[in-house]
Formats: sequence, C-alpha cells, structure tokens
Amino acid sequence: MKIANEDSYGTDIGLLWTGFHVGETLSLAMSGFLISMWGFIPPFVMSALISTLFYIPSYFILKE
Repeated sequence: MKIANEDSYGTDIGLLWTGFHVGETLSLAMSGFLISMWGFIPPFVMSALISTLFYIPSYFILKE
C-alpha cells in the first residue's frame, strides 16, 4: 500500500515542513521585536528557560 504518489514527494515533504517554517518565522519575528525593545538578553534567557523545560523531563523519560 502506498501512502503518497511518486510524482508528489516534493509537495508532500513541503507540506510536512510548513508547520516548522511557520513556527520558525514567528520565533524569528518575536526575537527581533524583543531585541529591538530590550536588547539581546531576553531572547537568550527565554531560550535557556525553554531548553531547561525540555531537557529535564526528557532526562527522566529517557532514563527509564
């Protein structure tokens, strides 16, 4: 059973990556606004907090 037609692989991959690119665009725009208003520290602090919120639960989940 085939899920995708061979002629539409490029279209399928493009559609799968659409959500990622929308999120990336919003993230870059938000970072630009934060940098223009308050400098470079807020985006780096937000990135550190988000990374911490991701890697601590990941550690406990993967430890099992």
